[in-house]
Formats: sequence, structure tokens, C-alpha cells
Amino acid sequence: MSSGPTSVPVGVSRRSKHGPRYTLVRQHNHRSVLDLFLAGEAMSKPHVARAAHLSVPTVDLAIEYLIERGLVEPVGQRRGGLGRSAALFRLRGDAAQIIAIDIGVRRWRLSVSDLAGIETRHEMIPSPASGGVLPRLTQLIDDLIGSLTPQPADLVLAVATPGVPHPTSGRLQFVENIPDLVDVPLGNLLEARYAATVVVENDVNLAALAEQREGRAVGCENFAFISIGNGVGMGAVVDGHPLRGSRGAAGELGLLPFPVQPASLKVRRHGALESAIGADAIRRRTRELIKAGKPTVLSPRASVEDVLAAATDGDQLAVSVLQEVAAALATAIAAAVVVLDSELIVLGGGIGSQPVLVESSVAALRSILDQPVQLVSSALRAEATLVGARAMGRDVLLAQLMESVT
Repeated sequence: MSSGPTSVPVGVSRRSKHGPRYTLVRQHNHRSVLDLFLAGEAMSKPHVARAAHLSVPTVDLAIEYLIERGLVEPVGQRRGGLGRSAALFRLRGDAAQIIAIDIGVRRWRLSVSDLAGIETRHEMIPSPASGGVLPRLTQLIDDLIGSLTPQPADLVLAVATPGVPHPTSGRLQFVENIPDLVDVPLGNLLEARYAATVVVENDVNLAALAEQREGRAVGCENFAFISIGNGVGMGAVVDGHPLRGSRGAAGELGLLPFPVQPASLKVRRHGALESAIGADAIRRRTRELIKAGKPTVLSPRASVEDVLAAATDGDQLAVSVLQEVAAALATAIAAAVVVLDSELIVLGGGIGSQPVLVESSVAALRSILDQPVQLVSSALRAEATLVGARAMGRDVLLAQLMESVT
């Protein structure tokens, strides 16, 4: 299991007599035809040929293949006008489905969408208690697959986790926030259980993909998405492509050994930066300042949400806590920008996307970095990872549908 898409062979496989280049041309032509049908309009073959700039015989072959795969169906004749009526065809979106699941520390998000990208189900559920993650995940997938009518011929499961799948073993790394998943080959387990293509990917990498497709980073080829919540992570895109590294762990920003040198094994495992600016750090620092006698409306048991709201209202203790977080975050951002030469940094996650933190981080970054870089909050906020999982699942599905074209 890799950190990228993993395919399970599906459908008819035919050998080509014309060599690999011919196969690539046919795959390109078939995909061009499929892309037109993905818009949802019923079209005749001559219409498709004109729109795709292909010959009618080439379109004939493509539509024949798409009908064979159950992806396109005839829907009658075009009436009116001069000449003979033409047969119409349209996409069968429900013939292929994507189930996307974002496994978070506190809550899970899920989505079911069809080949056309139309979402038919969208939910958020609480995370299960420790020890129940895998049973709950398989039960959830069982229920979601069972609810699909009709049952799709092609199915992709796209699962986002805070961990990083190892490129060769598929075992999840850097997922200490969800102990049930530590060192678990999640993709392999799901592939063994379901007749589906399985994609397991890091949640922050998927959030970066989502921002690239339909968020703040549309049209930007060099940027990073930094998530701050229960954990801290970064998904980097360089020259339009995600940066992965030798273990698939490029961008584990929370492990940076600053602003303080990690003194304990626990801090090293969770990461010094994460221990300094994550949710636990904000709660801890708030308690320390309250204990020191700093005036505030907050109680020692204040949640991160309480601190963020108080800072927005101008509470000086809460503002002070977030300024400390922003200073440490700005140092990490500066390091990332210098190394990656990013032109844009998108801040996301339950904490990172908050305007009060973004504003403080912009000011802190300006004071330590001369390189031009834009710092913005996520347009997709809490939904970013799920949007990315759905997008990657659809990418994998569309690529898979062309694999048997020869």
C-alpha cells in the first residue's frame, strides 16, 4: 500500500495489437469523450465528435467501450431539425461511486458521490472511543456500500487519516493522535475486505489538493497548506505536484525541533512544534497565565474554542496566548518558505483557519521574513480534507476506467 492511489484491476482487459502508443492514443480519445458526458448533457455521436474534435468512427469506438463498461446509456433520439434523427447517449453517473471518509481525532466526515462528482450523502459523526476505530470504520463502510442503489460496478474508497502511509508497507506513521491506527496497514486491510479500489492518504496532503482544485491555491503551482488543530502538519506542492519524500512524510512540520529543543521522548514523538502550538499547547498556556494571575474572562478549564472566541473579543490573556502561537508558527512558516520557495501559504485546521490567528501570524511573519509570500486562511475550512479525498477518489476512478482501454 502506498501513500498514493492503489488500484484493483476492474472490468474487461483486452490486448492491443498496435503497441503502447496506440493504446495511449485510444485512452486519451476515450477519456475526452467521457469528459464530455461528465457534464451531464445527453449528446449524439456527431455532437460528441464536433465537441471533442474527433472523427465519428473514433467516437463510435469510445461510446461502445463506455456502454460496455456501463458508464453511458442510450436515451432515445434527437427530434426536429433537418436530416435524420440521431441517437442520444448520456452518462450513468451511478455506475461508479466514490466513498470518501475523513478520520479525525474528534469527529469523522464522510461523503458519497458519483462519477459526475455529484454528492449524494454528506455527514459528520463523532469519533469512536479508543479501541473502536477499526471496527467502526469497517461497519461504516459496510453500511455505506449496502446503501448504494444500484450497486456500482466500480467503487473507490478514499480514506484520509492524520497518519502517513509508508510507501512500501502501507503502515501508518506519525499517527500518535489516534493510537488505534499506529503502524496499521490500513489500505491493505481495506483492500482485503472490499471489492474496491482503496486510497489511503494523509489528511493534510488531501486538504492541499482541495485548495489547489477549488480553494485558495487554484492556479498556484508552489504553495503549502499548513494545518493546526489537535496536530500540526503541512502538505507542500512544488511545481504543481505534491512533495512526498522517501517515506511519504515530507511536510510533517509538527516534528520540527523548535521553538524549543524537545527534551522528552513523548515530545519528540509528537513533535516540538506541535507541542508548542497545537490545541493542547493553547489550553496549557492559558492555564499557566491564569495561574500566574493574568486577568481574563476565561476559566482554567477553557477550551480552545473559548480561547479563540475570547481573543476575537479582545481578551488580553487570550490575545497573548495566540500571539505566542503566531510567533512560533511564523518561524516554522519562514523555514518552509525558504526551503520550498512557496509563493502562498494556506492556513487550515480548526485553529489555523481562525482569522484572529491568521492576522497575528501575518504580522509575526512580516517581522522575520523578507521574501514575498502570501499568507491566507483556508477557503474550505473544516471540509478541506474531505473535499480533497473526494477529488483524489474521483481522479483514481477516472484513471482506472481507462486502464482497460487497449
